[in-house]
Amino acid sequence: MTKIGRSVIFYKYLLSYIFICTFPVVIMGIILYENTVGSLKSEIEKSNLTKLSQVESMMERQMKEFGNIAFLIAEDSKFLSYNLNDGYGRIEAVDELKKYKANSSIIDTLFLYLRHDDLIYSSDGFYSYDSFRKYFYRGSGWNDDQFYDDINRIANPQIKRMSGTDQASPAQRYLVYMYPVQPQSPRPYGTVVFAIQESELSSMMSNILGDFKGESYILDENDQILASVHQGEENGKLKSQMIAMIKEHDKSGIYELSSEHTKYSFSYVKSDTIGWSFVTILPTSQFMSRVIQKRTFTIELISLIAMMGVGIAFAFTHYHYVPIRRLANRLNREAASQAPSVVRNEFRLIESAADVFVSSNRELLREQLLAKLLAGKIGGAAQLQEWMKRSHTEFAGAGFYVLLIDGKTRFVDAAPIAQLLRENGSSAYCTDDPNGNGAAVIAMLDDSPDVAEAEPDLASLLAVWLEEAHGQAVHIGIGGVYSEPLQLNRSYIEASAALEYKMIAGGKAITNFRDIAASHHEEPWYPVEEQIVYLQSLKKGDRAVALHNLRSILDSIASKGASLLMLRYICFDMVNSAVKVVREIHAEHFREEIESLMGFDSLDELYARLERLTEKVCLYVEERKESKNVKLRDSVLDYVHRHFRDGGISLERIADEHDVSVSFLSRFFKEQVGETFTDYLSELRMKEAKLRLLHSEQSVGQIVEEIGYMNASNFVRKFKKTEGVTPGQYRKLYAPGIGSDQEESLE
Repeated sequence: MTKIGRSVIFYKYLLSYIFICTFPVVIMGIILYENTVGSLKSEIEKSNLTKLSQVESMMERQMKEFGNIAFLIAEDSKFLSYNLNDGYGRIEAVDELKKYKANSSIIDTLFLYLRHDDLIYSSDGFYSYDSFRKYFYRGSGWNDDQFYDDINRIANPQIKRMSGTDQASPAQRYLVYMYPVQPQSPRPYGTVVFAIQESELSSMMSNILGDFKGESYILDENDQILASVHQGEENGKLKSQMIAMIKEHDKSGIYELSSEHTKYSFSYVKSDTIGWSFVTILPTSQFMSRVIQKRTFTIELISLIAMMGVGIAFAFTHYHYVPIRRLANRLNREAASQAPSVVRNEFRLIESAADVFVSSNRELLREQLLAKLLAGKIGGAAQLQEWMKRSHTEFAGAGFYVLLIDGKTRFVDAAPIAQLLRENGSSAYCTDDPNGNGAAVIAMLDDSPDVAEAEPDLASLLAVWLEEAHGQAVHIGIGGVYSEPLQLNRSYIEASAALEYKMIAGGKAITNFRDIAASHHEEPWYPVEEQIVYLQSLKKGDRAVALHNLRSILDSIASKGASLLMLRYICFDMVNSAVKVVREIHAEHFREEIESLMGFDSLDELYARLERLTEKVCLYVEERKESKNVKLRDSVLDYVHRHFRDGGISLERIADEHDVSVSFLSRFFKEQVGETFTDYLSELRMKEAKLRLLHSEQSVGQIVEEIGYMNASNFVRKFKKTEGVTPGQYRKLYAPGIGSDQEESLE
């Protein structure tokens, strides 16, 4: 018995599962950590870009609203110069400007100036131009002449900052948006001035930076800063670099910017409508601060998951290894006859057992292949190659032929003959005779054989061995040699015909089909060989071979140029031979075809009638074969159902009962029932055991003894493998009121 030592498989499983459970987690954690900076940076930048786009949209709407207000003022008759000549008209104009100012939430003061006039009207009142110049735009950076020229001459909207110092707070700084009245006119008659506190624009941008340190800017179409928001220390050099970046990149997007060894993220949106630019600049180093805060938590989480992975790996290893261990122990007990050794790899034992199983199945496949070849039921070369590959069978050589061993004596069995052929190194296979109790040997010739000597040598070897082994001579028929394995069914039919000529052969143990044909060579005008094969194929029900040889016979007769009298003699002999065969297989089924045979007037008419008879006879033989198979199958199954409780039932016993060989019965049972005899018997016994467990008071031991099992432990093991529970547990689950409450010791 092989001793199973400390398992290498267990440790391989454990290490594999640890690797599977922990490696992806560790790699994922590393990748996650490495990508967190980039993903967080990308999210913040995209968020800033989205916020900048929102500010852009709001400013575009405001500028559009300013244009609408200027258009309404241009169309309002209250602002025409002749209506502003008296105090009442001027008061009405101020009230109307208040109404227009109310339409926009960001306008601080709304002004209207009629060009070259001495007065300026606003939503708060009206002033002389000198008062407006002295108090409103003081410190704006405009000189008198420039401001007067701008307010009287602009043809397109313009925006400028009114405060000349950056130190002033946004609430003290103003943006002045000048809009010519009737801008489409070549000579606008006035200018609308929208005064906006810079803080209004800054408030729009206040939520862009969020908790991050950085700077946000709004620039006009000439890249002049209109408003800005700063969080943290302000870097004065960034402004010039920012303007350079805007000029370098025409399209909105996210770019990298470096200043004083610091990297910045530069988010930029440019409006196609008003030409303004909206910019956010953030130091990228602060993205890492958020990642570092989560690093400790991430490492602890990965470590915890890795430890859990090791635990899960150990559980998986135990769960998957235990069945392998049990199977190896089971196979080890089955292999108790082997020399003691230590095995630390259960797969070696399982592999060895699998090799045995595959080898046995390969033999069954080979038997099926040989049977199909002898019966002519292989569809072609492709199908033959597939069968050969599956069964590991080779057909190599220059020729192939069949030796058929008479099975009327009971001792002829294919298995020991196959063993003999292997021991003698013969290029041959052996299987049961598909149509009898004998054995068929498929032999292969070398590339340059002496056919006349090779056939009798192998047949003599078999005849001598069988006689020495059993003390009784057998008869062996030898078929013709063919170049292809697909033609072996013809050689088989010829070998069957040779067996039927043993009375002519007298005491000879071996009859060669070639010798039968040679004995008629004194009649060269008569196709004896083809006729023998034709008649034998009729008996076997081989339609293809029968029709082929029938055609050959009549073609040969027609080509001899015999006299009319001789032709009629040959034809009537053909008819007579066919009728003899038909009589052997119940002529009453073919009475009409037999009667029509005698009324032929030509060879073609004879062929047509013999062809019709041949097809019907072959079909009848095939159906009778199937009927015999069904009858044998039903008889075997009936015997099994009546005796499956008997512990001594076996294939050998059933084969003796039905007068067939063991190997033939084994193959026949698998083909007809669809499973092996052992599996079928086990299923019957399991069904009986379950019925008794549910409907009787018998103990498990009694049930095991009465259904034919010799080993109770073996039964319990098979029952648990099939049902998942032991017999006692099965009874408790499905019939709790039956039997004892305790598990029996054998379980």
